[in-house]
Amino acid sequence: MFSDSATDVASYTCVLDTAAAVTCTSPWSIAGPVAEGSHTVTVNAIDGSGNARAARRKWIVDNHSSDGTLHPERPGFTDQPERRGLRRR
Repeated sequence: MFSDSATDVASYTCVLDTAAAVTCTSPWSIAGPVAEGSHTVTVNAIDGSGNARAARRKWIVDNHSSDGTLHPERPGFTDQPERRGLRRR
């Protein structure tokens, strides 16, 4: 889930790894199985003038783990300067 405290957000786009950006809303679901390994989701908040702010989250899918299959690579967003106004829920 994602949200933005800015009032000027007109739309969002979401990207999984290097796929094409798609228009999205929260909550956003990733279709199909996600391959094992490291992944990045990028959420872009776009204002009415077309300016974008991005927030990224990385995680690892590990199908051989004994404690589950989804592990954060590290807490928080990966691009601190770009995440102004966006927060993770």
